[in-house]
Amino acid sequence: MKMPYLCLLLGAAVFAGILAADPTYPEWWIDQDVVEGDAQPPAPTDPGYDTWMQANYAPANLGQAKNLAKAAYLTMEAAETDSAGTELATLVSGFSTDPADNYVPLNLGQLKYMVKFFIDRFHEEDFPIVLADGTILLDDLDDGNELSDNAYPWNPATPVGDNYAPANLGQLKHVFSFSLEGWPDEPPFTDTDDDLLPDDWELAIVNSTNDYIYDPNGLITNIADILPSEPADPTGYDSVQWDYDGDGIDNRTEWQNGTDADDYYNAQAPQLFKISGDYQLAVSGTYCISPYIVLVLDASGAPLKNAPVVHSVTAGSGSLDSSSSSATQKIVRSDAYGRTPDVFFYQTETVGNTSTITSQAGASSVSYEAGVLTQRSGTRPVPTTNVTREINPDGSLTVSWTDNSDNEHNTKVLHRDSHGRTWQVGVAPADAETVTIPAAVIQALEY
Repeated sequence: MKMPYLCLLLGAAVFAGILAADPTYPEWWIDQDVVEGDAQPPAPTDPGYDTWMQANYAPANLGQAKNLAKAAYLTMEAAETDSAGTELATLVSGFSTDPADNYVPLNLGQLKYMVKFFIDRFHEEDFPIVLADGTILLDDLDDGNELSDNAYPWNPATPVGDNYAPANLGQLKHVFSFSLEGWPDEPPFTDTDDDLLPDDWELAIVNSTNDYIYDPNGLITNIADILPSEPADPTGYDSVQWDYDGDGIDNRTEWQNGTDADDYYNAQAPQLFKISGDYQLAVSGTYCISPYIVLVLDASGAPLKNAPVVHSVTAGSGSLDSSSSSATQKIVRSDAYGRTPDVFFYQTETVGNTSTITSQAGASSVSYEAGVLTQRSGTRPVPTTNVTREINPDGSLTVSWTDNSDNEHNTKVLHRDSHGRTWQVGVAPADAETVTIPAAVIQALEY
């Protein structure tokens, strides 16, 4: 009984894993004629993809499950006689061929019962189980008897009663999408250090050009330095070894999810806001008074913790947190509220010139300007008048004023949060009389 030509689908909550951006069929499905033809699933951008995906919700029957199980068993035996083991051989040889048995609906309990024979066999042979969506099933307990919760492609906490629910085609195909490439002696990827992370994936970290951000102490020199997850006893190790980019997701999960362990932001541009330090003046050879502080938020406006930000002097001269002329770059990490620690600028430019300091976070950046004073001016700037504050429907705050300086000075906008702290949330050019502060900034500064 062939499976219809359908792609892998993430099943109900009883099954773990994620849907791959470009799902593929395991090679043994093609070899064993499980699906019609030898074509692979369409990409999400292909015509008809949505309709095709929806078909995965169709109910599966017992015959389709048996067909997949038999195809997997035959593939294993073709690779090496008797490699599937006696329990799998007994299971498959006992399948009924009576159509009356095979066209009955398949429930989740029956599907899990059948797949468990294969999963257990793979674990017995220490064969890495890699599903088509990138999910890896692991036995983390190493006690020789009991398997861990991540050993199967379903949630072990599923109530027993839920196992009587009908299984759909997407769920059936997901749990049978394991690779048999290299069975039983060669895993489906090269793993010379036996940590269930592919060598080529680890080498990309070893050879990272972002090591100045993520590994400034040079702890990662070869693949043996990379750990899949935090050890039970982390003494003598550093978190960069199991969470290279410091995003709180360990290397094993990064690989399973298909995210980039060498990019904290995973190609998603964060929102950056200057909340201290812009448009300062200092006598050459002195520090600017206010520190540079950047607020780092995700696309939804939530603060990003431990987010890396690279401050660099990109125009003019000067240094960061040091009077040394070589200190033109400073890498910092945000706190739990998305705010970077204080960094002070040491001005060395000459009168009439301006220095630019750029703060880079992934694909996003903001720039600060720092000018030069010959001496502290004794002239007080003409104050603004008619200052108003208006909260907009989207939660942002618009501040307006009258500029009485004949457009001679920029205007800094300060915001005092409910804790009494003051933040520089905006700078308006000399010819402007209004600034709008995003709602996300106002909310984040309340933490």
